[in-house]
Amino acid sequence: HKLGGHPRRTQRQKDSRMPTLTVVTNAEMTKKGAQDLVKALTDFIYPIAECPKEYVHAHVSHSQVVSFGSGDCETLCCHTRVVHAQELSREKKNEIAGKIQEALMQAVPTINPGSTQVLFEETSGANIAIGGAMLPL
Repeated sequence: HKLGGHPRRTQRQKDSRMPTLTVVTNAEMTKKGAQDLVKALTDFIYPIAECPKEYVHAHVSHSQVVSFGSGDCETLCCHTRVVHAQELSREKKNEIAGKIQEALMQAVPTINPGSTQVLFEETSGANIAIGGAMLPL
């Protein structure tokens, strides 16, 4: 059976390994540039998250009005949220943050690495629904 394009599995732990990466930046990007960034984010995270590639959700919102804590909306900056339903070690989080930074620098070479932030948020499979239905427990 399929649910929202994702294969159903009986193990809740495997079902809940659906990392979501949301990138918000004031940098201007082409549609192709944003698509390339989504692909790069997807390609590096699924082996780290130990999940199928099709379980990764990546979103890029570019050309947004954002600032990096100073109210200055002109300086290029980026906020990335990584939501995951598994415990990630500090080492894995550091690896993910580094890979996000590499992908951002490829997409927006003029962004200052000091103006980028990655926020890790843990959730549980009990808080994830696909296709209008909660994942099995």
